[in-house]
Amino acid sequence: MTARKFGLMLMGAVALAHPDAHAGAWLAPEEGQSIETRAIGVQDDRVFYEQQIYLERPLGDRFAIVAKPLIVSGGANVLTGYKVEAEGGLKTALLRSPNATISVQASALWRSDGLYDACGQGGGELRAMGGASFEGGRSFLNVEAGVRSVGGCDIGRFDVAVGRRIADRAMGMLEASVYAPRDEVGVLKLQASVLHLGVQREAVQIGVRVRLDPRGSETALVVSLWGPLER
Repeated sequence: MTARKFGLMLMGAVALAHPDAHAGAWLAPEEGQSIETRAIGVQDDRVFYEQQIYLERPLGDRFAIVAKPLIVSGGANVLTGYKVEAEGGLKTALLRSPNATISVQASALWRSDGLYDACGQGGGELRAMGGASFEGGRSFLNVEAGVRSVGGCDIGRFDVAVGRRIADRAMGMLEASVYAPRDEVGVLKLQASVLHLGVQREAVQIGVRVRLDPRGSETALVVSLWGPLER
């Protein structure tokens, strides 16, 4: 895989905004993709920790299997002291060109706290994704829209990420995410991060994330480690 193709894959990333660590509209390269994310932050004056792993394995040129487990401990909104989520699904590239991709992803999911928030524990998510690169691969735009249904509770979301290489092996990224249950006020997440590209399809991403929620605010430091599934 060429360095340019790997750069385009990374520029498709919206990698840190919990609970949606993923690789954007672009499919993973043939070696697969692993993104391990850890976060520590403060939510309504209470410290919380997150750990999430995103795994993507291509199936040919237009399909990929994705899996995404998440563990959160502490924080003000986790009634049991922790929360576990697991998601698995299929990503399909509908349209592809050298500089743009349109994909859809359908996933099944489970969450441990479903019994405590008037929703069930199991459900599904459908996501539409579009990404484009510019300036010969030096900048990107990734836009996504989706709906998640868990035990009869529907949550819509919209995500935008932009990024640009700021050095030979460094990329700056800005991300915004809005999501809301049906008939409720939405939640806004904003994040700024820097990603440093390694030499063996590996990368480190460090960012600061804030969440603006009518129920309270959140600030977190987030670190992600990128790498291939096959080394």
